[in-house]
Amino acid sequence: MFNFSCVTLSLAALGVSATLSATEYIGGSITTETGIDFTPMLQTRLSHDNNIASTSEHAMSSWLLAVTPLLRAQLKKGPDEFSATARLARGHYMSSSDDNYLDFFLGADAKVELNENNRFDLDITYRSGHEKRGTGVSEGMGNALQEPVTFEVSDVDVDYEYGALSTPARLRLMAGWYDKAYSSHGNLTRYRSYQRFSYGAAFYYNTQASIRLLSEVTRADINYEQTDPTGNRDNTTTSYRMGMEWQATALTSAGVRFGYQHKDFESLGREDFKGLTWQASLAYAPLSYSQWRLSTGRLAKEPNVQGDYVEETLYGISWRHNWSELLASTIRFAYSCEDFAGSGRSDKTRELSLAVSYLLRANMLLTAGTDLSRKVSTARHIRFDKNIFYVGVQAGL
Repeated sequence: MFNFSCVTLSLAALGVSATLSATEYIGGSITTETGIDFTPMLQTRLSHDNNIASTSEHAMSSWLLAVTPLLRAQLKKGPDEFSATARLARGHYMSSSDDNYLDFFLGADAKVELNENNRFDLDITYRSGHEKRGTGVSEGMGNALQEPVTFEVSDVDVDYEYGALSTPARLRLMAGWYDKAYSSHGNLTRYRSYQRFSYGAAFYYNTQASIRLLSEVTRADINYEQTDPTGNRDNTTTSYRMGMEWQATALTSAGVRFGYQHKDFESLGREDFKGLTWQASLAYAPLSYSQWRLSTGRLAKEPNVQGDYVEETLYGISWRHNWSELLASTIRFAYSCEDFAGSGRSDKTRELSLAVSYLLRANMLLTAGTDLSRKVSTARHIRFDKNIFYVGVQAGL
């Protein structure tokens, strides 16, 4: 699946040990007579946040207890795979009950191979979620809200691929529909609900040197439910990209895409974007139990609060090390620069994460860590510092 609206920098560390390790949580499954595997899991985390509303002053701190039960179902029939996931997330703030939340996620995915030359991939998700105070549409206004902003998201993606996996060339056609509707704080969210219809095509060519070349064209038509009084935000975003993917070993890989993006607004009062975009990542494992990951990306995306669009550049680095079959640690650093066209605002954000995981049993993973964030901005009310410390457990059958 392709995301037509944002660059995803994958900084999550991968399991790199060939044996059972702290990177490999294994939950038990219940298999029915029809061959469906049901895997229940429960995640519990206790954390302390010293700035729950991400404010520049008068920060409020609180402990948070988050409980997330999850059920996953999976069925494999020959080359075809079907899966579904249901997840409920409950958060209780001990010093600010108005920030409590209850989120729900439901997703289904089907990978169907009609024959050796024709394959389909269908992905459907629904999410009822929230934006913490001071994030999303309430960015810089955390203290002005008493409770989080809530929303609903529906997302459908369909891929069709032509070409046998044994042949060097393949063609992929893609289409997607995304709808985000805010359900609270109407005075703040009235002009932020929108729909996006996206489609595109990609051509892949596998060489004989573990390298896959690619070229792709994507287009997204973005339409807001209500017209912003400051100007219509409806726009069409077209991207042209070329690149390559390299898989040296199971532990070392790289990918890069460079291209051109054009964001064209219907309103003449909005500033269009035309410029270079890229997405690149490198995973390098000098040892079977230690891996480095580098990521970077650049594009223009929809703003949450102000500006015509946000020109975002991202950089990230992470190191994950398995100290034993049971103990692993992860260090991640991310830096982002955001320039808001039409407003003169510019933000820079630095994030540092330190985490340790211990596999107590094959079905129980213990975690502990800290997430440190600092945002500086030309807009004073946007600036904030945030420190989060947490311990957690993930358990299954």
